[in-house]
Amino acid sequence: MADEKRFLSQLVSISALSERSFVIPTYQRPYVWGVEQIEKLLYDAMQAYLVDPESPYFIGTVLTEQRGKAFELIDGQQRFTTLWMVAAILHELKVETAMTGFLRLGKSLRIDFEIRREVREYFELLADFPAEAASRYSKEDIKGKPYLKHITAGLATIRVWLQERAKDKQGMGLDLAAFGDFLFTRLIMVENLAPVNIDLNKLFATINSSGIQLEQSDIVKAKLLHGIPERVRYGKIWEACENMDDYFERNIRKIFPHTDWSRVGLPDLAGFLPGVYRYSDDGDGTGNALEATIESIFMGTVVAEDIGRGPEREQHNGYCRSIIPFSQLLIHAYRIYLYRKGDKDFGQSFNATRLIQIFDGLAGSSEEEIRAFLELLWAVRFTFDKYIIKWTADLDSKQEYLELSRLGKNEKHYFGRSIMDKSASQMLQSVLYFTGDYLRQYWLTPFLHHLMDLSLDTGPGSARVVALLESIDNALSLSTDSGSEASFGLMANIENKAFSMDKYLERPLGTGFYRYWFQKLEYVLWKTWEGRTESRFKVFRITSKNSIEHIFPQKPEYREPMEKDSLDSFGNLVLLNVSQNSEYGRKQVNVKRAEFEGKGTFDSLKSQVIFSGYDHGESWDEGKILQHRNKMIRLLEAHYRGELSPPADVSLSLEPIDDDETSGLQE
Repeated sequence: MADEKRFLSQLVSISALSERSFVIPTYQRPYVWGVEQIEKLLYDAMQAYLVDPESPYFIGTVLTEQRGKAFELIDGQQRFTTLWMVAAILHELKVETAMTGFLRLGKSLRIDFEIRREVREYFELLADFPAEAASRYSKEDIKGKPYLKHITAGLATIRVWLQERAKDKQGMGLDLAAFGDFLFTRLIMVENLAPVNIDLNKLFATINSSGIQLEQSDIVKAKLLHGIPERVRYGKIWEACENMDDYFERNIRKIFPHTDWSRVGLPDLAGFLPGVYRYSDDGDGTGNALEATIESIFMGTVVAEDIGRGPEREQHNGYCRSIIPFSQLLIHAYRIYLYRKGDKDFGQSFNATRLIQIFDGLAGSSEEEIRAFLELLWAVRFTFDKYIIKWTADLDSKQEYLELSRLGKNEKHYFGRSIMDKSASQMLQSVLYFTGDYLRQYWLTPFLHHLMDLSLDTGPGSARVVALLESIDNALSLSTDSGSEASFGLMANIENKAFSMDKYLERPLGTGFYRYWFQKLEYVLWKTWEGRTESRFKVFRITSKNSIEHIFPQKPEYREPMEKDSLDSFGNLVLLNVSQNSEYGRKQVNVKRAEFEGKGTFDSLKSQVIFSGYDHGESWDEGKILQHRNKMIRLLEAHYRGELSPPADVSLSLEPIDDDETSGLQE
């Protein structure tokens, strides 16, 4: 029993909780974690397991309060529920691991929900009959059960992530049983047990409205600025770069308000100019005042609110949303800096949670080296905003889309952005973003490095940019090196490695196929699509998808199952999102085609190729599956050989920056 007056803290593993059950209280929000949060938890845990499966891996804190025999989860519900869902998928995949013991305590669920009966019933089904649970709920069922929306999507994310990394017949890949045991015994949380008779609603509200914690990037900033005299000037450079929820040129205008903007053209944004960018009217930033020294941070003479917080902390609803956080941009910039110095990549793992350790080497460098890095950071951030997709919201629907934008300046010397039409660069970047490692996005290091060497009049959707991105993507996808090693090497040269794409796609892997190849094929089909004026094609986008659908169903209701070699062939599969997959289920192929043709957009371009590739009177059989598979493989091979030309109406020409262009996004 908890002490009546104070919190009790202890380190706990999942195995240490084997005699406990947990309750999600009524005041907790529903499960809302998406792909990025789930994959971050799994990726980081996997990296810890691969480095040392016997060492503990700390994943944060949970706050509990004992209620009889059960424990109420006051804080940490999202992480805790995700771990339960991982156990459920391991159980579904028939992996013999201790982690599946987390599903139940005796005959009861390990986790219960006070007022969400549909979630409890669904979790009961997952624990007892996982195969049935995976197919029980259709899109219409989920619409009527909003609490299940993120849970079913999260389960699909976990399922795909584990299947993609599972050991194959050759013994390559992640040992899911051993990984599950690691999660069960080595995943460590700090449990804070609340005292009895505390106002839990008030405590929960306080936790979720508390101030912003000091981040690792703040400490790195203080360490770097401590080593140079011009601390204010270079601190302003950092602040201009760190707000990732607004465009760089807008950040600069806020951070350097005394600049004469009539003197600043678009090319001037590419590099920091001390005599041009002024943050005060009495100097150009050569002062020695440091907003927060590293000593003051560690000695406690300042609090997080006093640290040079910059616009990132002041504005949460910007004009755009970055695909990566500032901590990740820092790492990409540092890798580029190291390469251009002629040094090797840093020795730490590419992980934003190790930011302080990653930058330890630079923090101890000379003043000249620190200044050079911070000036390079400015150039990297300008390049990132110019060429890299961002999440932007449609003004009418408020729906977010990944877009490229073109920067312009009007006669009043205001910078603005105009959203560009869909382009090959936008589409291929979307493929890489949705199929890559959300926590690293390795492709950005060589892409940003080479983009910085292009002439300033090269537009975001130009043929040169597309060719560069395709060459990086092709090399990374065929490389047998790790993502970190391959991406660092691609700053020097771009070459293909030994992976055999055709042999891989010829294997009957079913749901074990890496989703990248489906998305890459969508890009190649989009780029070479002939019917570009069709309305369904015009609205098509490459989006996040992680559910592999069998066109010919795995368990047909109208005939005997198909042989595995054809059923699980790449030719019989398409990549959809969870709700699209649930719509089709075990329906006949012709019924699926009729439903597909009645939609206002394509679920996937591969689906359109399949459904339009045979007459209505014909059947989708083994011969057509083989034919389609071989056709798609040949198309991908032609892309890798550089033999495909886009249709004439696809604009990939040089796009010069227009200094006279105006935009609706003016200050």
